[in-house]
Amino acid sequence: MLTRGFKALKQSTKLLFLVLHRPNDALKSYTRLLAYTKSTITRNYAEKTINGILDYVGGGKGGPVEVTILEKFYQATKDALREARNEVLDLGLLAVFRIY
Repeated sequence: MLTRGFKALKQSTKLLFLVLHRPNDALKSYTRLLAYTKSTITRNYAEKTINGILDYVGGGKGGPVEVTILEKFYQATKDALREARNEVLDLGLLAVFRIY
């Protein structure tokens, strides 16, 4: 049941970002999604979803993306992973942060 909420937030984030062009609302949805990674969702599924959304947001599929928006998404991810103390995800995604 809880994974439905996770999946709904995943789709909501993508819809708000790409189709509706509301990046701040997409970030709110994404932040709510990140709360699920603390206990409800498996590490592998969480990592796949997080990477997918970050690729989706940063991929410019909807046109150019403001750097400040990207920074907010990456900062939200970094904060959530640190808060959850999920070392495996944190170490894997920190490599991505070094690129940016």
